[in-house]
Amino acid sequence: MDNNDHQQFFTQLNKARKVFVAVPQNPSLDLAGAATALFLFFKKMEKEVEILAAEDYEQRFPFLPKTGGIRLGLKAEQSLAIVVDTRAKPLEELSYNQEEGQVKIFLKSGPRMNFLMVLMKK
Repeated sequence: MDNNDHQQFFTQLNKARKVFVAVPQNPSLDLAGAATALFLFFKKMEKEVEILAAEDYEQRFPFLPKTGGIRLGLKAEQSLAIVVDTRAKPLEELSYNQEEGQVKIFLKSGPRMNFLMVLMKK
């Protein structure tokens, strides 16, 4: 992550009151550990933070610190915004595919564009 990405991340993070850390289904130990570390880091920054996961993985990895902050999915009335800063490098294509109860969002960028994915809720 270059300095601009680092600065942009912390600028947006400082504006946020609530932060979601999204974890994929059946996370590996590395992903579960990273989510736990991010949870503790954001808590130290005095943010309201929740880990959004399909399962309570803390039971599978009992040696990880317990956060008590795992939310199993979003409620139907909630929405999620994904914000991508395209000022420096515009997207070439934005598309989505809806299938079997899920939506996949595809962002196609030009060469050398880095995506920083952090899910935040104000």
